[in-house]
Amino acid sequence: MEALTEEWVEALVEASTAADDDQIGDRSGVIELTIGKKRRAVVAMVEGRVVGPSDAEGDDIDVSIPFSDDQLRAYLSGDESIARAYIRGDVKPVGSTGPWLSFVELVESGALKPLA
Repeated sequence: MEALTEEWVEALVEASTAADDDQIGDRSGVIELTIGKKRRAVVAMVEGRVVGPSDAEGDDIDVSIPFSDDQLRAYLSGDESIARAYIRGDVKPVGSTGPWLSFVELVESGALKPLA
């Protein structure tokens, strides 16, 4: 399944609901995920889980996270740690730290592996 499509976002919401409460944060916000310059998905997170797509634009987006296709797959599959990649400077989110950290915790929980 190609990342960031409507189908992928629906699967993201479903996988997100399966995350263990002890492994994820409780922050909320609007996150823009991008691959390259053309593919993007904007999703809403509530208490550490993705609850659905969002139609937010511009200043209503809390954090924007650019990835390459290979990066996103590696992080979701667990082959690479998104937290370590952030510390190394390989992932450069722009915006609010809270929703970013919730997204990192969700990815690191392993709940999103089916999307890789």
